[in-house]
Order: sequence, then structure tokens, then C-alpha cells
Amino acid sequence: MRYSSHTMTRVSHEPEARRLLVVEDDPRIRALITEEAAALGWAVTPVATLEGARSALARGRFTAAVVDLALPDGCGISLLAALSEASPPVPSLVLTVDEAPQRVLSAIRAGASGYLLKDEFAQRLGSALEDCLAGRMPLSPAAARAVMARVRSEEGGPAEAVLTEAERRVLSLFSQGHSYATAGTALGITENTVRSYVRSTYAKLEVGTKTEAVLAAMRRGLI
Repeated sequence: MRYSSHTMTRVSHEPEARRLLVVEDDPRIRALITEEAAALGWAVTPVATLEGARSALARGRFTAAVVDLALPDGCGISLLAALSEASPPVPSLVLTVDEAPQRVLSAIRAGASGYLLKDEFAQRLGSALEDCLAGRMPLSPAAARAVMARVRSEEGGPAEAVLTEAERRVLSLFSQGHSYATAGTALGITENTVRSYVRSTYAKLEVGTKTEAVLAAMRRGLI
């Protein structure tokens, strides 16, 4: 009787570790974020500069990113756009000391998925990252208040006055049942651009999800 031998391959069913890119130039804060995220199960890649972040992105994919805005070689806002336009997009959580309303809005328009102040990250880092992954937008209370105050003072009216025509069109398509992909096709723009438009409505409408944005726009007669 002949026997044939077979090599048995063990297949691992363990979930792949979620990878977090941390872009922070302050070594103490970078170490604290890295330690906290690692304790939450993230595989962390810490870097101190925009150049370091771009190099890390070129070498591999990340599940999410934590980004400081004031970096030695430039403003982190330029990195937010690259993260949101990556394939697949990388949700980004801004972690900064800057709560200036215009800076918050600029970050959101560039593609930020959330915006926290540094004195809050110890309590909110884990939940904020989960919110970013789920499509919700975690905002520092101070930043959210500052944004809405600036919006109302500049426009002389409620937040809906600052929705752009493109943002209204995107929300209108979602109200008709379109997905990110089909909305992009209908408007002749990329899916990532659609996502950027949706995120930019969150602070303006004081909501945290796409569905809430659509409902808020409908209630206010915007779509």
C-alpha cells in the first residue's frame, strides 16, 4: 500500500492588527499617544515630520492616522488631503492645541475625520478613533463651539447658510438613496471627493454622521 504525504498549512483566523500612523513632533506627546494606542491594540508607526509621514504611507497602508498640525517641515493640513485621497482613504484624527475656528474648518475641508485638543486625548483617543472609523466626526467641545460661533458671526445667520452648492448636491443625492460611489458618478467627481464634501457638512450642521447630515439638511429646507 502506498501512502502519500501532505503538508498541512495552518491557517490563522486572528484578525489583522489595525495600523495607526501617529504624526507628532513633540517626543513626549508622541510617546504618550503611541503607548495609549498600543494599549488599545493598535500597531503604531510614530513619526515626527510630514516627510516621515509620507515615507511611511509610501511603504504601507494604515487603518487610521493621528495628525498634529504644527510640524517642523510644514502644516499637517496638507497631509490630511493626502490621507483622505488615499486608496482606501485613511481616516485622520487631528490632535492639536489650535482651536481657532478657521483652522478647524480648514482641517475638516481638507479631509480630517475628527478634531481634538491635546488636553483631551488621554480620555478620548480610543473612542475618537472608533468614531472616525465609523464615519462619525469626533470634535473637541471647545472647537465645536468656536466653529459654530464663527459660522454664525460671519454669515449673520444659522449654519445652513454656509453649505456650498456642491455639499447640497451631495446630500440631495444621498437623500435619494445614492451611495458614495454613485453620487460621485452622478456629479462627475471621485468617491473621495464626495466623502470630503460630506465631512465638511458635519461641523456646519452640528451632526456626526452622513445620515444625520441628510436629515438635518432636509429639516432646514436645504435639499
